[in-house]
Amino acid sequence: MKHENPTVLVLGGTSAVAMAYARNAAKAEENIVLVGRNKSKLEANVVDLKARGAKSVQSYVCDLGDSTEVEAHWSALLTLAGHVDRVLLAYGVLGEQSESQDSANILRRSLEINFVSTALWSERAFQYFRQHGSGQITVIGSVAGDRGRQSNYHYGAAKGALAIFMDGMAHRAAKLKEAKLKILLIKPGFIDTPMTDHLEKGGPLWASPEKIAAIIRKSERRGKRVVYAPWFWRFILMIIRYLPFFVFKRSSL
Repeated sequence: MKHENPTVLVLGGTSAVAMAYARNAAKAEENIVLVGRNKSKLEANVVDLKARGAKSVQSYVCDLGDSTEVEAHWSALLTLAGHVDRVLLAYGVLGEQSESQDSANILRRSLEINFVSTALWSERAFQYFRQHGSGQITVIGSVAGDRGRQSNYHYGAAKGALAIFMDGMAHRAAKLKEAKLKILLIKPGFIDTPMTDHLEKGGPLWASPEKIAAIIRKSERRGKRVVYAPWFWRFILMIIRYLPFFVFKRSSL
């Protein structure tokens, strides 16, 4: 069901990419619901988006990575929003491989945030859109999920599992006759955000949050299913994926 003023639910409403995406929605005079843990940042983002022309902006505070509370939060968000037309899942944690290797709790939390909870939120959105006849689910994954590498295979494993999950969801959506659901997985490379502040930045492989957000909106409008952001990462990862292991094992990736 299409509404005159679409409502976009932004899960991870304090992330740089999510905020850039929300600003595009504000310019289009859409309704926006921001969800995240940091109340003060959410409130500041609400003020920002209202000033940019959003039809309405609301915020909801919760821990998106807590998979045990997804059902309750989803119900509360539907009550708050009234209706939802698009969902963007833009939260996650990169973490340090060295830390998760030494701590089962850190590894468990990383997998729960980057895969388990994201899958559950996506499934709730799917059921909702199926019942209402249409909708867009967009999930930010990562090129790290294309092949396990010694430097970040804990994070990459979660993103790889997420890619398979979204692929299956897209297949399921394509089989529906009673509803039109669009499923999009964005696979960005390096993004210049606070999440990557511990990395050395600069060079042509790095993209701004605004560039990634623009790619997301363009891909949604075109009905894309999987998009590397920017485009050249598709070919970089193609090379990495198909390197024979006897060559790959010599790399320091």
